Amino acid sequence: MPSQLTSYAVEVELAGVGGGWTNITADVLLGETPLMLRYGIPRNGPMDRVADVGTASFWLDNSAKNSGGLVGYYSPLNSNVRSGFAFGIGVRIRFTFGGVTYYKWRGTLKDIDPVPGISRERVTRCLAVDWMEQAAEAQIRDVAVQIAKRSDEVFSAVLAKITTQPAASLIYVGIDTFAYALDNLGGDRTVAMSLFQDIALSELGFVYQKGDTTQGGTLVFENRQTRMTVTTNSVTLTNTMVGLEVPRSLEQVFNRVEVVTIPRSIDAAATTVLYSITVPQSTAISGGASVTIWGDYRDPNQTAVWVGGTAMVAPVATTDYTMHANADGTGANLTANFTVTATFFGSVVMLVIANTGATAGFITKLQCRGKGLYRYASQTSRSDNSSSQTTYGLRSITVPMPYQADSAIGQGAADYLTNLYASPLNQVNSVTFEANDSSTLLTAALAREISDRIGVEETVTGVTTTAGGGATRGWYINGVAFEVYPAAPGPQIRCTWTLFPSDAAAYWVLDQTGASELNVSTRLAYI
Repeated sequence: MPSQLTSYAVEVELAGVGGGWTNITADVLLGETPLMLRYGIPRNGPMDRVADVGTASFWLDNSAKNSGGLVGYYSPLNSNVRSGFAFGIGVRIRFTFGGVTYYKWRGTLKDIDPVPGISRERVTRCLAVDWMEQAAEAQIRDVAVQIAKRSDEVFSAVLAKITTQPAASLIYVGIDTFAYALDNLGGDRTVAMSLFQDIALSELGFVYQKGDTTQGGTLVFENRQTRMTVTTNSVTLTNTMVGLEVPRSLEQVFNRVEVVTIPRSIDAAATTVLYSITVPQSTAISGGASVTIWGDYRDPNQTAVWVGGTAMVAPVATTDYTMHANADGTGANLTANFTVTATFFGSVVMLVIANTGATAGFITKLQCRGKGLYRYASQTSRSDNSSSQTTYGLRSITVPMPYQADSAIGQGAADYLTNLYASPLNQVNSVTFEANDSSTLLTAALAREISDRIGVEETVTGVTTTAGGGATRGWYINGVAFEVYPAAPGPQIRCTWTLFPSDAAAYWVLDQTGASELNVSTRLAYI
């Protein structure tokens, strides 16, 4: 039986962050174009571990028929613009059904595009982005090497450096402790989202933003057992979908998985020069002035592919730096008039050089010492499924685990991924359904979130939850898309879930309720 939403709303923070939410749904032109929202991970391959930037798009009535009765009410350059309506304000989308309010999407307004012309549509096209945009834009350099830290602790260290924090976060305790991590900052590896990918791959976990019933916009870091131990489908869609994408090719079949782990070596003593200027500075530092220099660590032997540093030593006058009246090192020695303050991070140093004297001087020597942390040749662990290779031919993929040094963990990851991807029968790329077709479907669309496990049964394609040996097959929601469009008697939701395969086998995980009972679980989870 068809079912209807109690209500839905597009809300914005016209009074700024924390200033309260204003419902602007009355001005949303749902009949002109659907309200579209997307979030999560829109793919389901072995390396699809971190969410894309989520988006929400909608049109607003910019004519005199809107709630303000003003043309240009949603034009930032118009004198009639609604107070507080501007780039960067918070946007939240919520739905209410069955007495529960679901905050499915949260972010900030990025694009405001009023259609010009008094005789044209008089609409403003809006695009909002979720918090993952912050991760995609934030440049991260100033984090120290993480020594003997769990994956969640490394994730939290990066997250803490992002200026705008998510509305809420759910960070699962990591399974792995990395001997060293974040020793690869610098160059093109400084974007927070890239570091999230490194952490997620090394843990084989996931990073995404999801909705909830509290405020929306919860950032999640999953460890690799979060999904593995969920073996029951929360809902099963049986011939109720309007779209089902199953593999049309062997593109997502991988019967040879090679996992790359990277061992490190570290200097015995904090005496290695990891940064130094190669030529004297050509510009003098005036009396009372200061300059800031960022320096990348380098392997003095030029053999390591990447160099981090730890146990770094504060620069010592004369030993680590000298200043002279002339750039070539001649003239008065002015070292006593200068101070050098170093702030050390994973693979870079920030040096603040201050001239406390009255005479301008040149830097003629500048270096930083510490224990070098070197990444040399990688180790590769391989897993093959010979049966799949015979049937489909060799299909290989290489998965890097940048912060893993343990090849045994690499082998476990390779075995796990090969088991997931060796057959196209395990895979369903996405499922689409009309949520309002029944209360069960509407509840599922609103209540189910990323990482929830669902079942899919469809007669024509033959997709089924029945797996060999009496096991139940399922798929984890990896990404969510809503299309909200008008219909009688009220707005309709077309929901699409991108799906990630689950392993039909049960796993034995120590101290995990439902997964640690002998003679019930059948496979040791790699931990």
